[in-house]
Amino acid sequence: MPRISDFLKRRPCLRDALCWSAPALVAGLIVRWVLLDYSPFALWTKDSYSFMNFAARLFLDHAWHLEDKRRWTYPIALAFSWILPGGCLKWVAVGQHAAGLLGVLCLGWIARRCFDGWRMWIVPLTTALSLAPDLMFYEHSVLAESLFLNLGILSMAGWVKWCMPHRDPRQFWHFFAPFALLVLCKPAGRFLFPGLVAGLLFSGLWRGMSRRQAAALVALALATATVGTEGQGARLLLTTVFPAMRLDTPRHAEYKAQVRDLVARARAEIHAYHEADSELGIKSGLDSPASLEGRPLWQELGKKGDAIKAKRYALFKDLALEALLHEPWLAAYVAAQRIVASSIKAYSSERIGPGYQAERMARDSMYPEYTKEHPELLRALYGIPRDGPMPALDFFCRRVSPKPDSRGEGIFESLGRLSQLTVLAHQPPGPSQAQPIYLYRPTVFGLLVLAGLVLAARRPHRAFFAAWALVQFSYLFGVFTLGSTNPRYFSPAYPFLLIVAVLPLDSAWAWLRRRLGRARSRAAEESAGHRPTDS
Repeated sequence: MPRISDFLKRRPCLRDALCWSAPALVAGLIVRWVLLDYSPFALWTKDSYSFMNFAARLFLDHAWHLEDKRRWTYPIALAFSWILPGGCLKWVAVGQHAAGLLGVLCLGWIARRCFDGWRMWIVPLTTALSLAPDLMFYEHSVLAESLFLNLGILSMAGWVKWCMPHRDPRQFWHFFAPFALLVLCKPAGRFLFPGLVAGLLFSGLWRGMSRRQAAALVALALATATVGTEGQGARLLLTTVFPAMRLDTPRHAEYKAQVRDLVARARAEIHAYHEADSELGIKSGLDSPASLEGRPLWQELGKKGDAIKAKRYALFKDLALEALLHEPWLAAYVAAQRIVASSIKAYSSERIGPGYQAERMARDSMYPEYTKEHPELLRALYGIPRDGPMPALDFFCRRVSPKPDSRGEGIFESLGRLSQLTVLAHQPPGPSQAQPIYLYRPTVFGLLVLAGLVLAARRPHRAFFAAWALVQFSYLFGVFTLGSTNPRYFSPAYPFLLIVAVLPLDSAWAWLRRRLGRARSRAAEESAGHRPTDS
């Protein structure tokens, strides 16, 4: 204990962050304990294959094999849970929840370092992050989002430590280490780099960088080429710029003729394209061209084979680049729609419901597929003994949600309603989800974020707030130019938006405190001037 006390005395910011974040940490620990008691195993879907198949090949076949998405940090970080007793999914859930609480503490440390009135803001900031139900759901799922978000908070804290005045330039490595893990966590990490370069230039931090530090960033930028699936970008970009497809040019005219009506309908829904791309079947049609009935040339592209696959992606690339060069503003406009729409998606408590995982396992045919082809993987995931027959599906349903009468679902419903206080905009009422984006109205939280982004350009704040805002904008516009509307892709920006929303409040408090201080000084001077003197 004396060693811990001495350690914290030498680090007053960490000591204050730990003390003032304690309410949020305790509340977050209690809610996570309820969730683990209610559903002790992490939830998994087909999006979890990049970890599960990597771990299975590593420990069962003793082979190093990453899936097609080629994520580095995420499957490697979770692989150790495979050899722990009691079921791999149990330890994944515990580990990710613990990392979430560490992220809460890091956010408290950032607030302690960056705000004048940090005592007023640190408790609501850390509590908002600690009790966000959607973030807890990602922690309770075998998805890269939780690790990606918490590495983002660690990178942000490292950036703060590096850019503070009168600091050793070698603090750069406190930022670079978690940032490297962040970038290599999932393909979306590469979109952070353009904003990072802009932030270094805007803040002037590049002047103090050594050649070794610059070389490390260049090497990391090159390493991002090893992350992600080949050929997927062309399809996703074409989905975004589909309404701008050039129908009057001869290039691939025969393919354009068969989707002319679909392009016209997408163009008519341009102000609500963030939802219309799914409603019109554009996203699913490009993902699986065989489903485009009445369009035989496109259906041919849905056949199997390497030659057909290469032809399909070459066509998608040509059409996407032609449309992008024709109307470059469209991709940014659609990305902005998706950003706003993804930020207001209400949390659905059914994801914590007792039948959620069982329904997904039955609907997606995951249980029959894995029972037949990979029974050893299911045994490791749920801690089932290797001897004896594989249990039936209802056994797994009980393992996933052993306490359906728990109060966990009701708690998350309440947290879901509270989380609506930190959405950026209100969706207009209407019969359809596809509402024009210009009808959305900003919330109080959204207005605070906008005001904070304006204040971030001020010189005292630009080294951190403005530079990191460029990093976050680069990520959001990059990921939503290619990705569809999904709150999962928006969640990594949430901690930074919480910080930005406090900036105008803290600036107002600092201004008021200075005014009061000057008033007291003038009053003291006047009082001293009228004080009688000794003769």
